[in-house]
Amino acid sequence: MTSSDNQLVFGHLVILMSLFESLLISIKPDFEKPSPKTGFSHRIDNFFSSTNYGTLLVDKEKEELHLARETRNCYIHNNGNIDTRFVTAYKNARGDSHSDFSGKSLSTVFPELFKEIETWNELISSISKRIEEVLLVK
Repeated sequence: MTSSDNQLVFGHLVILMSLFESLLISIKPDFEKPSPKTGFSHRIDNFFSSTNYGTLLVDKEKEELHLARETRNCYIHNNGNIDTRFVTAYKNARGDSHSDFSGKSLSTVFPELFKEIETWNELISSISKRIEEVLLVK
């Protein structure tokens, strides 16, 4: 069973990020529209800079969301190996460049991955509650 632990933990991150993206899309459908020059990070910044949601996040929270997203992407698209987008997100969120871990496994950076995902779960739950409060006022 221990060989499946990371799979279960990453599975939680995949579901968590997918549900959060679905929430944002359900509130603001144009959030989903693709653009060749904008990625998720830019769209999430736009979502939270809009009139109704502009005060819900601080920059540190945005950067952690970007890091969670890039961690998920490395798991899904890179077989758990780190790419340059992850390195940039990590540097922005944590302040360390760690350029020497590009191409290495995510477990190199997050030896206690479950704790990281637990923190991101709390962050996304907190943000979702703040969004709900704004919606209830409307």
